[in-house]
Amino acid sequence: MKLWITDLDNTLCNTDLLEGDVSRIGELSLFPDVLKVFRVLIAQGIPIVILTTGDFVYQRSKIHQLGLTEVIEDIYVASSIEEKRDLFKKILEEYKMSPEDVVMIGDRVDGEVKIGVEEGARTVWFKHGKYIEGAGEPEKARVVNNYAEVLELLPEL
Repeated sequence: MKLWITDLDNTLCNTDLLEGDVSRIGELSLFPDVLKVFRVLIAQGIPIVILTTGDFVYQRSKIHQLGLTEVIEDIYVASSIEEKRDLFKKILEEYKMSPEDVVMIGDRVDGEVKIGVEEGARTVWFKHGKYIEGAGEPEKARVVNNYAEVLELLPEL
């Protein structure tokens, strides 16, 4: 693994609790053990990139609230899942990486997990949030329920 690409909403923090109310952004906090995982990645010289959907300013505000401004290498914000796929490819080009050198982690089987699997990245489904209902177990993706499990999985990625 040479690059870590992560979704933001419901992958790094529980944004379902905001219920779309931007004034509640101050209530956000990282899931337990996210920073432990990030410290391991940083110690190994692995850049952390956020690839998410939504409004750029709003997503940037969440990153700031979560204290990740100094931790992440870059943020890419798409307006749709298809644009997210295009940005994933752009990230690979910009970092001069092949898909098999990348880990993609996210909460949406039909979004970042599908993109990661189809594009050939090592893919992790963070099983959390409103999108787990009705989502079948994705093929060719590791499944985790928390970041303690991600931490255990790191050596295999």
